[in-house]
Amino acid sequence: MGLFSRKYYKEGKGVEKDEPPAPGYLRIWQLFFRNFNKMLYYGIVMGIVLFPLVVAAVAYVATLSPEVAEEFQKALEAAQNNPGDQVIQLPNVWVGLALMLAVSIPKAVWIPALVICSILYGPLMCGLTYCVRNHVREEHVWTSDLFVRAWRNKWQGLFFGIIDILITASTIMYLYAAAPRSDQDAGFLFYLQVLSVVIFVIYQVMRWYIYQMIVTFNLRIVGLFKNAWLFVVLGSVRNIIALVFSVLLILFFYAIPIYFPAAFPMFLVLTLFFAGSLIPYSQVFITYPVLHKYLVAPALAEQRQAQKEAGLLDDIEPLMSDGDKPTEPDDTAEPDGKN
Repeated sequence: MGLFSRKYYKEGKGVEKDEPPAPGYLRIWQLFFRNFNKMLYYGIVMGIVLFPLVVAAVAYVATLSPEVAEEFQKALEAAQNNPGDQVIQLPNVWVGLALMLAVSIPKAVWIPALVICSILYGPLMCGLTYCVRNHVREEHVWTSDLFVRAWRNKWQGLFFGIIDILITASTIMYLYAAAPRSDQDAGFLFYLQVLSVVIFVIYQVMRWYIYQMIVTFNLRIVGLFKNAWLFVVLGSVRNIIALVFSVLLILFFYAIPIYFPAAFPMFLVLTLFFAGSLIPYSQVFITYPVLHKYLVAPALAEQRQAQKEAGLLDDIEPLMSDGDKPTEPDDTAEPDGKN
């Protein structure tokens, strides 16, 4: 499955038998709109979970950055003096909205919601990854699979969801830390900031594969980290493409309302409905071929060969579709076999 090649297998309703397969840069959108209703469903669920986390992240930035807090305070005072002024008329409408919600919602509501969403985030990312991975492979997905797979992979999902949040919070802490007084400390802080950004980017690439491996293989946490690190190198070309594509999507949702505030309501709806599904879907679409090449295909070939030698291939092969969880070649865990 090449991103810019035409080597795809076409399946599903509406595909002509002799119709040539579309190149990857078109197929990514064909599959997205073919499953539009489900993508909308995933986006709404993930938008509900991610929204409190994003608001909390912006509020955390405000506590670390005097400039952001001062700008927001001036906007609050202007709104109090003139009811016609809106806080979201800040130069960054997203920051204004997030901070307005952070100071408006009572802590008795906000804190429990934040804790619940932090717990749900990782498992639901597993469920979402399973669903979009199957869409990429053009396999059937039930809408309930989002929650069924989240529950089935809840412990590893919870672990990596917390890791995601901690690494993001750590990166924010270094990037928005108050400037030291001495030049020596400022230089040291700069190196820490660069290091934190590098770690953040590398981990973001690793997590694309981590969540795919969670829902595809029965691996321990150490094995997930080890394999994900290898895929950072093995899939370097696709990883760069996925990273660039993700940044472009984020800029589409985030930057346009800043320069065109009149479009903010529309982009607020688009972000809540689609950002949570479109961005992970694109990342899986671009990177899954690397996982398939180095883990899925060898594992399936190894299992088929073992069954053939045992004389059980005719009975077992129907269970060994790409939808099944194959055993990772270096692991002794049994395949799920229930996908």
